[in-house]
Amino acid sequence: MTAVQVLTQSIEDRVGGLAAEMAFFALLSLLPLLIAVGAALGYLELLVGAETIDRSIEQALDGARAVFGQPFTRDSIRPLLVGLLTRQRGGTAITGLVGAVYLSSRVFTATIRALDIAYDLDEHRSLLAQRALAIAFSLGAVVVVPVTLAGLVVGPLLGSGQELAASLGLSDAFAVVWSIGRWPALFLLVVFFFTTLYRFGPNARLGWTESVPGALLGVVLWIVASLGFRVYLAAGGGTTGVGDGAEEAVQQIAQVVGAVVAAILWIYLTSVVVLVGGELNAVLAREGPAPPPTSA
Repeated sequence: MTAVQVLTQSIEDRVGGLAAEMAFFALLSLLPLLIAVGAALGYLELLVGAETIDRSIEQALDGARAVFGQPFTRDSIRPLLVGLLTRQRGGTAITGLVGAVYLSSRVFTATIRALDIAYDLDEHRSLLAQRALAIAFSLGAVVVVPVTLAGLVVGPLLGSGQELAASLGLSDAFAVVWSIGRWPALFLLVVFFFTTLYRFGPNARLGWTESVPGALLGVVLWIVASLGFRVYLAAGGGTTGVGDGAEEAVQQIAQVVGAVVAAILWIYLTSVVVLVGGELNAVLAREGPAPPPTSA
């Protein structure tokens, strides 16, 4: 049975440990990426207006509250986000982006090696070629992740479907199509990114069709993990158990610890599902002719 083979192979290939390596570098890249995006968004107020920016901040904070809770969002995330959006510093954006791309490239370097393990392949590509490929994946992630998150809130800079339709002078039918159509569009976007990762990541000549099953599984598992993670947080997961009677400094430290734990768990789950999707493709590939390795 394919599911049993994928589970067995995932255990043998130490997917849990490899996902931890990916999560480590992903966590390190998170702060510089937020700094880069926040500093860059500071310039958008000149184009879209303060009201749109304020609405964008509130929508972003709504998402943060769902993950990190109200106290930490209010005391830590909100001041940071508002401060970044009100400081129009191009140098900060560029520096943060460079740091984020470098650290996230380490994530994809680990992913590439994990996919090679899944296919039982030796890595013959040069370190320069591996790093260039990892950076390409990082740049793709820098585009895909913000677009996906923006689409989940109907693009905070675009407003709701009704507002977008009105601004373009279109009928209400467009608002309905926009509201419904964005979900399959976002799904296909993430599937395409996963497919590209599985297509070019391993040191093998793989076709697009061969890479799709793992991408579909990875995205579905990611959605399931997202729902499970929300249930976990709603049940009090990620909290430290510090009561309201504790000193303010202790409460702030507890909030930070809880946020870090939640972020680590979320990133780790995402890394696991990415590698499990690769394991599915590898299992299916073994049932057919072995994929030839790429040129050195």
